[in-house]
Amino acid sequence: MTQISIGGQEGWEHGNDQGIGYFHTYDRLSLRGSAPHKIHIWLPDDYGTSGAKRYQVLYMLDGETAFFKGGLLNKSLETSSALASLAGSISPPIIVAIYPTHRNWQYTHQSNYRDDKFEGGGVYEYADYLANSLKPWVDGNYKTKSGSSDTTILGASFGGLASFIIAACFPSSFGNSICFSGSFYVGDGEHGLEHSSLLRHFDSTLRNKENRPVYWIDWGRVADPENSDCRDMVHQLVTRYGYEIGKDLHIWEDPVGGHNEDSWAFRMKLILHHFYRNR
Repeated sequence: MTQISIGGQEGWEHGNDQGIGYFHTYDRLSLRGSAPHKIHIWLPDDYGTSGAKRYQVLYMLDGETAFFKGGLLNKSLETSSALASLAGSISPPIIVAIYPTHRNWQYTHQSNYRDDKFEGGGVYEYADYLANSLKPWVDGNYKTKSGSSDTTILGASFGGLASFIIAACFPSSFGNSICFSGSFYVGDGEHGLEHSSLLRHFDSTLRNKENRPVYWIDWGRVADPENSDCRDMVHQLVTRYGYEIGKDLHIWEDPVGGHNEDSWAFRMKLILHHFYRNR
């Protein structure tokens, strides 16, 4: 483990991660007066010796479960194992795993959800932090491909909702959004998405075929309580906004998947292969 100082931020380098990469971890990354965030930046094994080579970037919400066990269930998306299983068949991206500081607030768009103690509604502020503070810092200090088509954001459950919203807020920053079992019915979406404030807010963005995100939306068929949310969102994107499945909308229905890290870990392999396979 080696201490590092990059872009005015103190951290530490550790790894070797299954022989395929290593980490830069910042316990208190402080940018533009925002609250400090803990992040892991996973770097492919050849990063330090690849010269001028630049890498696509995958931002992962719920960063505490991206590589290591954490969260309420002490589970992980097992991203390292997924990367190792695909070694040689993908061009691995830089992965930025961001810990939330207040998950309900940062990942949802409405203040109340089922009870007054929910304390949500801060996702638009969080989107601004990611697009205008964290991403410029990462692009300025790491060898990234900074264009929107090379930048993807991923989240699950509330994080899947947040991933959808963040990309819709800043499609010129995050051109691809991966939504694992997205909780799209939060707030007034519980009555269906057709008249929801979520889609009203992004109506013009989603209609703009020249500058709108590419979405990956998936769900479990049997044991995933958000499957109706996800099917409804796919229906709205296709029928209302002209998204084309297989072109700018990619879907996956997991026949045995649930609403948990074990199911999302399986899908990590799918999305890594889909977005980063060698072409």
